[in-house]
Amino acid sequence: MAVEFAAAFPYRHSGTANNKAAAEWPARFFAGLGCKVETDNYKRFLYGKLVELHNVQAVLPGQTSETVVVVAHTDQARTTVQGTDNDASGIGIMMHLAEIFAGRDNYRTLVFLAGDGEEYGMLGARRFLSVYPPERIVASVSWWYFLQMLAFRMIPFYAALAGIIAISSGLTLVSGAPARTARTTRGLQVRPTGRQRHNA
Repeated sequence: MAVEFAAAFPYRHSGTANNKAAAEWPARFFAGLGCKVETDNYKRFLYGKLVELHNVQAVLPGQTSETVVVVAHTDQARTTVQGTDNDASGIGIMMHLAEIFAGRDNYRTLVFLAGDGEEYGMLGARRFLSVYPPERIVASVSWWYFLQMLAFRMIPFYAALAGIIAISSGLTLVSGAPARTARTTRGLQVRPTGRQRHNA
């Protein structure tokens, strides 16, 4: 999926036509899995002009509203052509994870966030925290730890899967861009919690 995504949407930096098309591709995939999919279109000043950005969030409802957020980003740096490593690799892994968890009876709600504007200060993650109730988020598996530059860092698919399963079956680790944003912009106390008895 990662290679297909990178090849289909080159030059997809934020604000371009291919950037919008790149957001629509995982949205269709998530919808096919039965996720509740929403695209959040919002505007930010980039390159000295107002441009439209696109966050895709796909929700797999769980037994509770406690939410685990899995994050990757669709945009790429303007200095690259396909952005295969950063971050088509993360988008591909996230889509595979959605396939796996779509077939499970999850205790916690899962949100798969294909964010935009990561290259300009994690704008997608910040936007998500402004529209999604942050108090529901108990954990995140996000770009810095698992879902970015997987080819470069040689982190296999199973590393990301193991992270979510660890959250599912025991430890709740809150980390990455959404957690940092929750701390800094919403004044929330973010810390690890104890072991849980339930799945995801």
